[in-house]
Amino acid sequence: MLLTRQQLGALIFASTDPSRQSLCHLRIDPDGTVWATNGAALVRVRNAAGLTDDEFPVTSIPADAETPRARILLPVATAKAVLASLKGKRTRGLLILSHALLKQKGDVLYLATTDLETPQVFEVKVPDVTFPKVEDVLPGGQFGSTSDPVAGMFGINPAYLGTIAAYFRLFDCPAEAVRITGRGPAAAVLFEWK
Repeated sequence: MLLTRQQLGALIFASTDPSRQSLCHLRIDPDGTVWATNGAALVRVRNAAGLTDDEFPVTSIPADAETPRARILLPVATAKAVLASLKGKRTRGLLILSHALLKQKGDVLYLATTDLETPQVFEVKVPDVTFPKVEDVLPGGQFGSTSDPVAGMFGINPAYLGTIAAYFRLFDCPAEAVRITGRGPAAAVLFEWK
């Protein structure tokens, strides 16, 4: 599975409170959808690039490691380190180099980044915590179906708009690419981009 900077950047919405361990992780679904929440804001980010694992340059990840087949949790600290590694890599015009490769072997997750000269592999044990059932947070399917082509969507209390602006500033996302939807005073404001 390949993860983009935007997917890993969802960590800005995860909790940093050690007493809320289940919120200090990114949830990564088998289709590559990344979820993060701090209890007040919820974000879903997808990889729309359409690249496959076999396009990623060879790494020192164990050969028998596989793409996760079930939902996994990635600690925010590891996601931060991988994101920092991606920011420091030169992509040489190759889109694949702006991604991290995620594999799993047993109870160990492996994430790799490279610029073809300085590969890095991060290892972390699969955490023994449970992520909140985010599908229940926004009733009525406000986050759309799993086949929804929207690359990213936020469901938040409007007081957190500053955090969303900070997220988009990280990636130079053009303002015209973001769609904001309000679904009434009792519902969340949604931010979508493709």
